[in-house]
Amino acid sequence: MKLSHVAKRSLLLKEHEFLKVKPLSNEMKSFISKYKRKAEDNIGGDTRYEDEKSNQNERDEDEKSPNQEEIVSVPAPQTTLTTSVATMMPNTPYTKKQNDAAFLNKVLQDVQELVKYEKEGKSLSNEGSLCNVMGDWDSDAGGMQLRIDAGNNTSRTPDIKLVEREPQVEGGFLCDGRWNITGHLPFNHSSVMILIAVSNRRKRVATFIGECRICEGTETITGDWMVGRGSRNCKDRQESHTFFSDVLRKNNIRPLQKAHLKEITPTSTTTS
Repeated sequence: MKLSHVAKRSLLLKEHEFLKVKPLSNEMKSFISKYKRKAEDNIGGDTRYEDEKSNQNERDEDEKSPNQEEIVSVPAPQTTLTTSVATMMPNTPYTKKQNDAAFLNKVLQDVQELVKYEKEGKSLSNEGSLCNVMGDWDSDAGGMQLRIDAGNNTSRTPDIKLVEREPQVEGGFLCDGRWNITGHLPFNHSSVMILIAVSNRRKRVATFIGECRICEGTETITGDWMVGRGSRNCKDRQESHTFFSDVLRKNNIRPLQKAHLKEITPTSTTTS
């Protein structure tokens, strides 16, 4: 709503009387004059911008011919990228490592299949059958080799001798102390075997119960050792016994050497 002329004059008189009582400071006067000039400049700039815009529109209208059609630019459709990063960059180090790893895995699988096929081909008919306990056996838990021979005794009580493995193994319980081992095959037509080892030096006794079978194409005697010593008191009775699981694997190096020497002996005799 617009003020009347009388109201404006009354307002100006009241403002003039207020300024007489409380005049403005010099800082306030400079502030008002500064922003008053700035407002006038903005108004003038807006009018100049409107004039220039209207003149530009008039020039554009004059340049257009009456028969000329407006050309509308249509943006090209964006195509989605369906090619994978590995296809666009086939020689990056990341994809090269992936290809090498896949190739190595394939080679390992082929080798494992060949080994499995060879073992199955050789021992498919004998898998799980009983094996002969006579021979040289490498003990994993004992760390020594047990040479089991019938000798002059019957097959039920074979002779057993402890020798070092080649290469030597450290950490087996049979490696420390001198052990005397005796064996016993309690049943006929069976591969169950009982071993008793005694160490007088360390005053320990070890017993082994195992069975000889052909498993995965290899002759093995699988069983458990119980190693005992004298207890110190009543509470030490259970701790004085130790249990080890063991797998004795047949070592055929010595029989092969004997067979080889047997083959070459007649040849050397005739040549001499």
